[in-house]
Amino acid sequence: MKWTMDFFGEEILFKKKSAYSTIYVSESDEQRNLRFLTSFQSGILKNEEGTSTPYLNSFLLGPIFLNREIKKILCIGLGTGYLVKTLRRIFPEIEIDVVEIDEEVYNVAKNYFNFSQDGKTEVHIVDAFNFVENANSSDYDLIALDAYDGNEIPSHLDTIEFYEELSRILMADGILITNLHGRLTGEHSIGFRNSFDKMEVVFKHSILIPSPNEWEMNILTLSSNSQIDKISADSKVLPAELISLIDPWLNTRQYNEKDIEEKA
Repeated sequence: MKWTMDFFGEEILFKKKSAYSTIYVSESDEQRNLRFLTSFQSGILKNEEGTSTPYLNSFLLGPIFLNREIKKILCIGLGTGYLVKTLRRIFPEIEIDVVEIDEEVYNVAKNYFNFSQDGKTEVHIVDAFNFVENANSSDYDLIALDAYDGNEIPSHLDTIEFYEELSRILMADGILITNLHGRLTGEHSIGFRNSFDKMEVVFKHSILIPSPNEWEMNILTLSSNSQIDKISADSKVLPAELISLIDPWLNTRQYNEKDIEEKA
């Protein structure tokens, strides 16, 4: 029997209720997508290497802003596994820890999105707060936080206490990279401000990069206790495979703490 998702015009390949959500894998002619209930989580293109979720590529700016050798990255939230696979392809020597609370999401990533672990990638099926509490201090160069339960960040992962723990396990110049929903100002900025205000309590420096597309209400947020300098497309010698993936964000305005204060 085939399910259909008429609202999206996609065929459902997989549907299962897990302990945390109802997980769907659906596809159209061009892409295969992961959804939690009706909330779009992420997807991949079927006919070429790439993602149907462009904001994921913005996380690849983290290594560019850090601008030094990277040994270890923590990714909180697995989704389809696209970000982890891309990091592994471009930076083959780094170690990657992945935290995903829902084992069914991990199974779906393996079975429908060609995700797999290797000797330098380890997936931990555990609540992110518990994992971070037990992690060693100053262990990670970068942390990519993209854990959404539908359209919301799980409430216990959007607290000052959690951001303090993330700061503790980052190296002194390490960067937390977060995807936040909303706008910088105006009526759609409330959710973004609620999260960012907590991050500002913990981290001394920030760079905000709104999505290049108006319809994508995503803001890439880079937070650190060391200074983060703005970058431009002509200020860095970038690996060739990175250029096409991150170019839209390199050419979008970047806001530092002075800009944020003035805009607010």
